[in-house]
Amino acid sequence: MTPLHEKIADLFYPLTDFYASHEVPPPTIEQLDGESMPMPYRDLLVHEQDMTSKLEAYWGTTLKVKVLEKHEENSQLTRQVVLVTEQGLATEFGAIRINLDQFEPPARAEILACDRPLGALLKAYDISYVCRPNAYFSFVCDEIASRAFELGESHLLYGRHNLLLNDDEALLAEVVEILPPLNSEAASK
Repeated sequence: MTPLHEKIADLFYPLTDFYASHEVPPPTIEQLDGESMPMPYRDLLVHEQDMTSKLEAYWGTTLKVKVLEKHEENSQLTRQVVLVTEQGLATEFGAIRINLDQFEPPARAEILACDRPLGALLKAYDISYVCRPNAYFSFVCDEIASRAFELGESHLLYGRHNLLLNDDEALLAEVVEILPPLNSEAASK
């Protein structure tokens, strides 16, 4: 793997695993400084909060998980998902790898049910955590993101790579979060 491909894989992990399993190369991404992210993407991505809270506030509704694919192995759940509104509107596409052994059995059971976003479950179970976004990026919508968002492949998409850590700095989850095309005046706000 070339250094460029390794960098892309790091920024896009765990989503890269799903691309690899379908023998599809990940898109060419451009790493961005958070300040250079255009609005409204900057408000939705450049922060140290969970995306569930930000997106629910932006769209004014509760979000649900639509699982596209999932794998459980070695106390880890990795899932490729779309977060959708109650009306079925896609608000985020991505992948998350959750360390199940970091959660008590009731929370773990709900995580495995794959109905609610992890951010909502962290709040519901009063689990203390911090978000550590470590990269922001853009890319032209490819075949996989196009299917997830149900749109054409010519759109420019924005996203981030984020780590969720507990109070002891143990990794709860690693996630790639990609937003659909937005305008600054979302009709559902």
